[in-house]
Parts: sequence; C-alpha cells; structure tokens
Amino acid sequence: MTTTPVAEGVGLFTNGSTFNIPTGTDRVRTSGYRNVGQGSADYFRWSSALPSLPAVATGENAWWFTDANGAKWYPDPAALHFDQFGAYFDGTSDDLAAFKAFRSFALWARFSVDFAYAAVPRLTMPSGIGYSSDTWDFDFGTVHLFGEPGAQNGGRGCSIKFAAGKTGIRVHAWNTTGTTSRSDAPGATGSTFYGIDVWTDGAGGTTDADGWRIRVTCSLIGCSAWNFVRHGVNATATAGGGSSVEGNDNLLRIEGGNFHHNGGAGVFLDGADANAGTVKDVNCSANGVWGIWDSSFLGNTIISCHTELNGVETAGPTYAPSTVGTLCSYGGNRYWCGNPGAASTTVPGTNSNVWAPMGPGGAHPIFPTWTSGKAFIRGGPYFVEEASARSVLIGCYSESGQAPSALSFCAQAIGGLHGAGIDGAFLDMDGGRFTVRRKLGFRGTRTTGESTEFYIGANNQPELDAGILATFGSSTAGSFEQRLKMNTEGTLYTDYLNGGGTTYWALLGPNSTLTGGRSSGQPYRFYAVEMFLGMNTANARAITYDSAAPTSGNHAAGEIVFNCSPTAGGKVGWVCTTTGTPGTWKAFGAIDL
Repeated sequence: MTTTPVAEGVGLFTNGSTFNIPTGTDRVRTSGYRNVGQGSADYFRWSSALPSLPAVATGENAWWFTDANGAKWYPDPAALHFDQFGAYFDGTSDDLAAFKAFRSFALWARFSVDFAYAAVPRLTMPSGIGYSSDTWDFDFGTVHLFGEPGAQNGGRGCSIKFAAGKTGIRVHAWNTTGTTSRSDAPGATGSTFYGIDVWTDGAGGTTDADGWRIRVTCSLIGCSAWNFVRHGVNATATAGGGSSVEGNDNLLRIEGGNFHHNGGAGVFLDGADANAGTVKDVNCSANGVWGIWDSSFLGNTIISCHTELNGVETAGPTYAPSTVGTLCSYGGNRYWCGNPGAASTTVPGTNSNVWAPMGPGGAHPIFPTWTSGKAFIRGGPYFVEEASARSVLIGCYSESGQAPSALSFCAQAIGGLHGAGIDGAFLDMDGGRFTVRRKLGFRGTRTTGESTEFYIGANNQPELDAGILATFGSSTAGSFEQRLKMNTEGTLYTDYLNGGGTTYWALLGPNSTLTGGRSSGQPYRFYAVEMFLGMNTANARAITYDSAAPTSGNHAAGEIVFNCSPTAGGKVGWVCTTTGTPGTWKAFGAIDL
C-alpha cells in the first residue's frame, strides 16, 4: 500500500463519521482514543483487496469507522493499543466491551498458515487499573499482550480487576472454551502475556474462579494474580481428557510473577499434559493451601522461587473458609497436618500419621487451637504429589512459620534454603552434601519382643534436618528417640530428639548386637530384619527371609518371604495373596534341579 499524505490531529476515532479526509490519503492519525489527548493511533484506508470489514462498526465491531466521504478506516495492526478499542481503564467502568472489540479485530486481522494456530497482532495494555465484569477468554489466535510490569506486593503497572467470583483470564487450546471442550477454533497456543496483573475482591461467586486458567503452552512473564477463590494460576491439562481438563500445557513458562492471597495455591499444575514447564523467579505467599502445587504427571522445574505464610489460617484471603488451616495447637503442643481427611476427628497426639508433632507451644495465629469437627487442609511452601513426577526445585526458598514442603520421593531439591523444612524429597543437596530422603525402611524385632523400626529419611518428622540418614525408636512411640546422622566430614553418629550428647553405634547385622544407647546402655539384639518399600504408608509391603511361609502373625497381601534354605527343586519364596492371620501364602519361583 502506498502511503500518501498523512492527516494528523483528526480527533477521536469514535468521531470518524465527521472526518472529511481528502481523497488520496491512505493513513491518518487520531489525536485521542476515548478522550482527546489520551493517545494517538494510526488508521489505514480499507481496500477491497483486504478481507471485508464487519457490516457495522458498533458493539463488538467498534474498532473501525467510516469517514464523511464514505471511506472505511481500520487500525494499524503494528501499533495496537487497548485504548483504541474504547477502554476506560479508570478502575470502575467496564472494559469487557473493549476486550470483545479487540477480539473482533483480531479475528479479522489474524495471519495464519494453519487455522488452529493463527496469530493476531500484538496489543499494548495501558498502565493503571482496568475493570471487567466477566472473564477474558483468549481463544482466537496466538496473542502477545504487553503491559507495564508490576512490582512485588502491590506496585502494579497494568492491573485488571475482575468481578467477584469470576476467573480472570483463560488461555485456550484449539478445542476448548470456557470450562468445556469444543472443536474447530484457533486457540491461543504460544501466546505471551507480559506485565499483566489480575485480581478480584474475592467475595461471592463460584468456588472455581482462578486468576489465570491455562490450557495451552504459553508464557506468563512478570504477571500476577491475587485474591481469587481458587488458584492464582491453574494450569490443568490432559490432551484428549475432555471437559475442563482438555488441553496441553507442556512447556508452560511462568517467570517473574507474584501469586499471593489466593484461596487455593499460588501456582497449581495438574494433569497428564502439564509437564516439562518452568516456574522461575516467582513469589507465592499467603495462599490458602500451597505456594506452588505440582500435581502433574511427569513434573516441572521450579527455580529461584520464594514462599511465605502459605496454608496459614489468618494470612490468606479474608473470604477464605474459616475451616481451612494447616497447623494447630493442642494440649500445650503444636502439630502440622499429615492427613487432612482424618484431621477433623483425630485428636492431635494420638496418631502421628495424622497430626505430626512440632514441639511445645500454645495457640498462635499460625497454630490455631484444634477443635473436633474442624476441617484441616495440609498446605505449605511446595508440594509435588505424583509418584511418577520428576520435579526439580533449584535454589528455592521457604520462610518458616508454615508447614514443611511435601515432595514425592522422586522429586529433587537442590540448593536454596527451606526454613519450613522439606519432607520426602528423594535428593536434597545443601552446601555440597547430598541427603537421601527416600522412605526406604527396615523393621526389626528385639529380643524382648518389642517391635523397633528405622527409616532412611525424615519419616514425616518436620523437626528433622539435612544430614539425617535414619531414625530409630519404638513403633508405638509418637516420635523416634535416636537419629543416625552424617556430618560434613562423613562421620556417622547418632543424636537424640530430647537432649544433647551423641553415642556412636555399630549395626553388625542379623543376630548381632547394636551397641550404645543413652537411655539404658543395653545392647539391642536383632534376630530378624525385614525390609519394606514405600512411603511409610498403608501401601508399604514387607520383604524378609525364612525357611517356610509364615504360620502366625498378621500379614498383608503383597508381602514376600524369600527362602533362606533353598534346595534343588524347591521354591525361591512365598508371597502373601490374602491379608489376614497368617494370610494366604503361595510359593513362587521354581529352582532348577
């Protein structure tokens, strides 16, 4: 297109019907958007060689105009500003119509070689506060939305307030819309959102409102979300899953954001196709449950993030349910929740698998008093829950005053400082030391008949720290008395949960003596040792040795006894197929003659 003389200062684009623009002018520049002096924008004369413009320039199509001579003019796609589409951005007037107008223009102006992956022109967002009465659905092409980036803790550049109970921004796949699946739409795969802060007053509405609902691979750079009923970012996707889980979030990128005071998690990742993404330089604090919650199938990488006051009853949104909490005090002691399903009916101190002890202390805003019937949700800094996930935390931080992070046994935490502690990480590297925290356990029986156990790992005890290889004690005790540790020089030693001093131990093997012991000074003799695999849960199964299948004692289906006296033509061992006393045992593994 040949550009002939430019007409400038022609007033508001909304007054286009009054413009008497000379023939031969191909480009004009307005002196304002909604108000004179608010900004300026270029418009091109429409040509019949271009796609047809909408029939009327009103409503959602209020982005082009006809001048007094009948010529039609459309915005320059290379320099789009949200104000051009009629946005107020005054914090109170509804800007939903302006968003719909941009959507209409984008559908007209998009460029594509594939309908399912159409791209639309970049849009610049103004600084200040906008308002929308409903969700913005990006389902019309790959979008690049640029706003002024916000600073941490409220210093926002481009900020959009959404009506109470509404999700802020949804980014769709080619076959999704809203919270359901559909077909034959461009989608927004590959979009970039830069410096966009979404928030709400949180009161009322549905319980599934998120700040960002991501259903495709895209990038959130310097974006934020706060005060939403559910999650700040909810990236849930399973390709072919249908309905609200349909989509593919693999390789999602979240960088430099602030996701705080949301009722659920700051960042929530879930589904079979929400993997291999990065969450980097993000602050997630004062959320109702977890700061960063990775429930994806294969896991993600979390780098240089910070968390504080997550899962703390008095720190989250004021509208959050009063029954939500993580920590509690009872009987002069403090506990954190390990089993939310049973927490409301289990008295703290009676079952360490439900309420794990954190030490003495009374009621506090972080430790509300336990009350029967009160529902508790376990939360804290970081949570990786899928056994199949290979998530990695690198240089991440968590402030104390919240429950420990809970990581699946395949997750890794490398560097950083976790003031709240970490439970369950497979590998923790701190200061050049590697600490294996996998719940690989052994159970033995003392000559007195009392059952004893030790676990390689922290055994869900939040007070245990780096360097601990195993913990020893009675199976009926609330917590273990002795801990086997390794110092920075590689020396093995034990210390105690309830006092100073150390005693060196020597574990000599089955039918031998475990020397030492501060309490009694008596040797412990093990005549049998069995190993069980799992996370110290009801699903753990024992593996041991004997010359015959058990004929007494309670056993669970899946336990294995290997034959310690094998003979030619005999069996390798026996497996329990039915839980009971002694259970049903079947021989397996024929030994060649």
